[in-house]
Amino acid sequence: MALSEVVEIHEIADLTEFSEAERIRKKLLQSKGTVCEFVCYLPGQNTVLHKHPIQDEIFYVVQGTGHITFEEHDDIAVKAGSVVFVPAGTVHGIATNDKDKFVVMFTKGPGVTGKAVKAFMLGDIPSSLSSDVEIHEIADLTEFSEEERIRKKLLQSKGMVCEFVNYLPGQHTVLHKHPMQDEIFYVVQGTGLITFEEHDDIAVKAGSVVFVPAGTVHGIATNDQDKLVVMFTKGPGITGKAAKSLMLGEKPAANTNTLKLRTTAIENLTPDIKKFVFESADGSELPAFTAGAHLTLHLGNDLRRCYSLANDPADRSKYVTGILKDPNSKGGSEWMHTNVSVGDVLTVDNPLNNFELANNAEEHILLAGGIGITPMMSMGHHLKVSGEKVHLHYCTKSVETTAFKQEIDELFGDDVTYHHDGGDPANGINLAEVLKDQPEGRHLYICGPSGLINAAREKSSHWQDNTVHFEVFANTALEQDDENDNVAFEIELSQSNLKLTVPKDKSILEVLRANGKELNYSCEEGYCGSCSVGLLSGKADHRDVVLSDEDRKTKIQACVARAMPGETLVLDL
Repeated sequence: MALSEVVEIHEIADLTEFSEAERIRKKLLQSKGTVCEFVCYLPGQNTVLHKHPIQDEIFYVVQGTGHITFEEHDDIAVKAGSVVFVPAGTVHGIATNDKDKFVVMFTKGPGVTGKAVKAFMLGDIPSSLSSDVEIHEIADLTEFSEEERIRKKLLQSKGMVCEFVNYLPGQHTVLHKHPMQDEIFYVVQGTGLITFEEHDDIAVKAGSVVFVPAGTVHGIATNDQDKLVVMFTKGPGITGKAAKSLMLGEKPAANTNTLKLRTTAIENLTPDIKKFVFESADGSELPAFTAGAHLTLHLGNDLRRCYSLANDPADRSKYVTGILKDPNSKGGSEWMHTNVSVGDVLTVDNPLNNFELANNAEEHILLAGGIGITPMMSMGHHLKVSGEKVHLHYCTKSVETTAFKQEIDELFGDDVTYHHDGGDPANGINLAEVLKDQPEGRHLYICGPSGLINAAREKSSHWQDNTVHFEVFANTALEQDDENDNVAFEIELSQSNLKLTVPKDKSILEVLRANGKELNYSCEEGYCGSCSVGLLSGKADHRDVVLSDEDRKTKIQACVARAMPGETLVLDL
């Protein structure tokens, strides 16, 4: 099935078609928040101004001319080959001319961030892309040279990459694969082949789209006369299974955000910490995760708890976590330690990450206390494989209470310092000394007891903004809030056109669930990030310890957030 005279789809050819009589929007791929789609706008069509609170967009114009319109920015005139980046929350629209239809390829996802673009824009990179592609708002990012192949990333954040690559006439790349990244190839210019080890090669030309699932061995071959210009979009959020299900016309499962995991190993790491190893219950490859991510386990009686992943993100065969048996457990760690055995199958939400590594860091200092070592393990695996500069400071009571000791020594080598305090923090790490200096590009990551986090944040208060990152396992701020001071307030659900009252003794999350709106959730105390919801308007009393000041402009944590006095919260639900 042809897409149109300007776009042809390979391997997902039955997904998309444009009609001359009407606008057709069809998603090529959608999974975990990442969307790639083509949209055909008719002559003279103007869309309403709108925004996507938590999705950034890359617009690539395939055919026609028009404008990207903005509420607070000058409109941008675009034509075939134009690329425009629209950050999340930007009010914008599309306007076509009166003669031509206007075909746009969108890539949207929470993994693309305006900050990442800004960081690239500050680089001294030539401003012209080529005669074939022009970039707006990120115009200084990319240039193609006639003499050599130039690969330059437009955007990279949280595992998602958008980039243009110029292949020279007669160039053949080696066969290779990306174990954790699926790719969409969009051919901007030229002709050539996408070559495969175990599949027939695919001949491509300007306008061709090819989907290459993760793990597929492939390469690029150009002809002897033309250069081949390709726009890639890669990311763990795009999955071959999602594409396959779309091709077959299958409907997704009722809840595609949960997994069934079989417990395959349990090991006592210390007297109070157990290591749990999980594999897919059906033997399939597990969803990808990024360093610092956590799992939300469903433990019965609607109890859900988050536990950080400790294994190598490149290993899709298993998930590993460490769980401390908390003497003050409200049911989570106690239940895991006493009820789970090898062979048991648990329901688990897909991995979520609120503790990402900074992609612009030149050096990473990891500071862990006790069970706070778990996210640092996945970070260590990633950083060591990628060759980035890293040092781990691990604070425990004694050698006997040090979890993952052997693996840490093998992984970090000389890049780890242990601090044993014998039970008295005064005899532990000298934070003032460790955090005294901050060379350019150094970032700090903290995870552990609240006392360690608070002390480290105080001693690093002179560090540059946005270079100190932390993850907590409790929201101590809630202990200071008196629930008797709560008042009822109203929420509006924009997509459902529904108005609800949140009583003084209920949370937004509880009210949503009572009204059939299921959200992911776990801690119910505002520290895991699972129940994040888009905030369209209204002033919120946030009460969480997850969202940044910037995030709080467009999001809330439904388990703890309330409205400020007299405010109504309009949610993107």
